[in-house]
Amino acid sequence: RWLAKHRLLRLLAVLLGLVNMAHMFAASVFAKFARDVLGIGPRGFGLLLGVSAAGAIVGGLIGDRVAKLFGPAMALVVSYAMFAVLDLLPGLFPNVAVVVVAGTLMSVFGTTWNVITVSLRQRLIPPELFGRVNSVYRFLGTGSTSIGAVIGGQLAYRYGLRATYLVSGVLLLTALAVAAPTLLRYGRIYMAPERTPAPPSIT
Repeated sequence: RWLAKHRLLRLLAVLLGLVNMAHMFAASVFAKFARDVLGIGPRGFGLLLGVSAAGAIVGGLIGDRVAKLFGPAMALVVSYAMFAVLDLLPGLFPNVAVVVVAGTLMSVFGTTWNVITVSLRQRLIPPELFGRVNSVYRFLGTGSTSIGAVIGGQLAYRYGLRATYLVSGVLLLTALAVAAPTLLRYGRIYMAPERTPAPPSIT
């Protein structure tokens, strides 16, 4: 109930659920995309995954800087916009270089999103409710991946492997267009340090 009534965290949970579902459209058939469309073998596939992991490390290092550069609310909007654009690119330009760059930047902005939202949840959720609210938030955010895998398989079967990226990008752009004004409005309220003192440390 607490999460359902909190406009910002509720919105972030929904957006996280959508992006995780949408990313699974392509992730569920990525090995086939790499082989059939990009024409790479097992070694190249492993390198692609390694590059994404390196991007996550970079994101962890610069996440705070991105938040300070744009402000946390705008940084979330920028990150979500990049999720959409970086999903569209492999569908529009299916070559190894584009996929490597998109995968690296996706990890950077994904980690930036996580750095901001995890810190925000720790600040906003009352300590006595943190475990329950956080578990519901994470369920809403990640429980959609299985749905995304099913949809991704159907998209690839009916419309081709590239369609998984294109549909994902369009879906995320649409979601951002609807959610951005609310995210910015409530983000500026709840993310202001003087309005949201940090709760006692939670172990």
